[in-house]
Amino acid sequence: MLFKVNNLISDINELHDMIYTPLGELKFDFHLNNKMSENKSFKLTEHAYLTHFENEYYEIERVVNDVLLPLNVEKCVGVVWRFKLKQAVERLIFQAAFVKTNHFKIYDGQHHGDDLYALKWHNENYQLHIGTQDNELLHERIMQNDYFPVNSDYLFNPFYEDENGLSIILENIEVGKMGQIHFVVAWSKSDPNELSSWVGVDLMTSDILSELIEY
Repeated sequence: MLFKVNNLISDINELHDMIYTPLGELKFDFHLNNKMSENKSFKLTEHAYLTHFENEYYEIERVVNDVLLPLNVEKCVGVVWRFKLKQAVERLIFQAAFVKTNHFKIYDGQHHGDDLYALKWHNENYQLHIGTQDNELLHERIMQNDYFPVNSDYLFNPFYEDENGLSIILENIEVGKMGQIHFVVAWSKSDPNELSSWVGVDLMTSDILSELIEY
């Protein structure tokens, strides 16, 4: 496995690829050449799950974990992906996106910070952010060989965003080397002066995986 897990409670049949928020259902997914894969899911804790996907092109794993924060957030969920290609592919897309629901929400657009690429939505009662590491930090990870095996000669701008969510689109990935990216979702009561959901998505991967994974 790509994650060195401290404990596997049990095998489960559910993918745990979706969370329910006050602004609608959010799904965490990946896309690669429309190729099907075998998958296995495991329960790590009462609030953390790991899913393993594999076929002749790739090995990919996803950890979804509730993150406890000393902030005024109603909930914070972190999702970490690890991937290793077996063959060269054109592109690999990771996505955190709302599925079709009847929940009313307004897309507020970009709400970035230092090392943070974030988007914001709100409705009358709640505000929600989706965040990940920004382009500058991902470039640094390429240079430092830090779990991001993308060819540095490639003009790198991996983000696609719209009113439905955020995608990270990776190309020129080196075969046989492990990579890692993450998303964080947090929501709180709607208040123009309340920044806790924005601060809540500004996490390092180690904050999401704390006590779950051995590096």
